[in-house]
Amino acid sequence: MNDFSDALLTRIPYADGAGIDTTKACLEGTGTEILDEIKGWVTTTHANALQVLWLSGPAGTGKSAIAHSATTPSTRHERLFPTIALDLAARIPSLKDSLNKLTTSQPAIATTADVTQQWRKFLQEPLTNIPGGIAEPVVIVIDALDESGGPLSRSHILSILASDVPKLQSSFRIPFTSRPLLDIGASGVRLESMDKLSQPSTKHDTQFYSSWRLQGVEGLGNQGFTQLAWKSEVYSNGRASRANASNMHWDSLQKESVLKNSR
Repeated sequence: MNDFSDALLTRIPYADGAGIDTTKACLEGTGTEILDEIKGWVTTTHANALQVLWLSGPAGTGKSAIAHSATTPSTRHERLFPTIALDLAARIPSLKDSLNKLTTSQPAIATTADVTQQWRKFLQEPLTNIPGGIAEPVVIVIDALDESGGPLSRSHILSILASDVPKLQSSFRIPFTSRPLLDIGASGVRLESMDKLSQPSTKHDTQFYSSWRLQGVEGLGNQGFTQLAWKSEVYSNGRASRANASNMHWDSLQKESVLKNSR
């Protein structure tokens, strides 16, 4: 019977590409200001702490790098909650048992595209009924909510984030990233804008990233990195990911240009 239940559980759709991608994470030593704030929010035990955080900013400001540095992101609206449920079930045996029972008694629910039903059946109801609850913080990151579906499906998810997530026990935290869209802003969730980062923090990150990216370029020392950091606008205030270095090749003309622009 257990094998049959597990087989039914595999019918719950899992989003391709979901999960943490370390090549998209912040370069170590950058993004510390916002990451420290997120970690503090995750671990706070204050009774009135909000459980949903919106990390907003224009394209290229480092939202995804922050998301992939914080924890495991999820994707695609129609597979968002099933993917989260399966990830949590792998870590919480009682949730896996609940999902097995659900898909055995209601096989059709495994493939429903109704995000409200997904939330209630895969997450809210079974998590609420876990004996003794969950003691440690549970962090679920949703990256690029604005890019993984249309406004209609997003409206249902925003309603859940604003109204239903607070019904879970207080150890749950759900930060999500997106561009600053009006419908998301009107949802009532807490906003943390990338534009609020202090100038010293962004200057440090840009200088740190520039020195790492251009290491080995002869004639470009710390002073050059500092000057280049002030002039740079292309590297998202220094919160660039490790992936940007994979295609970095320097010829003599490029080196000369970098040295000239850093003076």
